[in-house]
Amino acid sequence: MIRISLVEPSKLWRTALSMVISREQDIEVASEFAHISEAIGRAARVQKTDVGVISIDMKNEHNNLAAAGKLKKIAPSCHILAVVSEVMAGSISPASGYIQGFVSHETELPSLIACIRRVAHGERIIEPASLAVAAACAPANPLTPRERQVLLAIINENTTREVATQLRIADGTVRNAVSSIIEKTGTSNRMAAIRVAQTRGWV
Repeated sequence: MIRISLVEPSKLWRTALSMVISREQDIEVASEFAHISEAIGRAARVQKTDVGVISIDMKNEHNNLAAAGKLKKIAPSCHILAVVSEVMAGSISPASGYIQGFVSHETELPSLIACIRRVAHGERIIEPASLAVAAACAPANPLTPRERQVLLAIINENTTREVATQLRIADGTVRNAVSSIIEKTGTSNRMAAIRVAQTRGWV
């Protein structure tokens, strides 16, 4: 079961979204908030959820994106899916690099639900309508040269021993690199890490 925290300023839309999303057999709306500040104040509840679906208010875009980054820091296991409008890249806060995905306010509900599932499984979502936002928010490549070498080697589904032989390094070095890559991509396994790294242009 995917548990989500829903942040939407409009009570009408928040209630409607909650009702529609809750009809999915594998998704549960565990908590609802009108503003990100409320979610931050109730961090214990957010920490128990898998995905935070956050509607970013255009009237206070900069501060809300920064707050979404703060929410991710205090609830690291909760992936953030930001629902945004088209904005000028210069107004984006660097803190929003912690956001796992960006979708447009114009997104159809079936697509939004599909994005929730993908984000819950460690993927990074960048809808075409929000590319400008995502590009401005994308974090710098945190992978070391060695980690990039290992990642490129495991893309072909090579085993730890095969990668070690190919790169002429110890098995333990490969395992440590893979663990570091998984941690830096915020995923749970090497395949999800590969998808995130490729999406972000790190390899």
